Amino acid sequence: MIVFAEPFGTRDFVQNVLDQIPEIPFWYSCFPHAVFFTSSLSAFEIVQRIESLVPKAVYNRWIVVAIETRDAHGRLPEAAWHLINHPEDPRLVGAPAVPPPKPKAKLTPPRKN
Repeated sequence: MIVFAEPFGTRDFVQNVLDQIPEIPFWYSCFPHAVFFTSSLSAFEIVQRIESLVPKAVYNRWIVVAIETRDAHGRLPEAAWHLINHPEDPRLVGAPAVPPPKPKAKLTPPRKN
């Protein structure tokens, strides 16, 4: 995920920069100053790529952070969670998500005293 201050650029600007990095195949944005993305590159490598594409980046405030999926919580749209949990192919398939079925009560015979 990249989080950036307004002087760095607009969300559209940042998305266009990410589109120029072939190792970032998917991105999704639901915040005005942050974009979730997937990549085979490390955060350091992504920063190097961004700074080579956007020379003014060295004068602004922004951060690239890997999201630890075992400890990520919050209120996001389904597409954002899908990208976080399925980075290899985060595309949603047609239908909206359906919550998993509730487990059925297990019926057991009454105990004999």
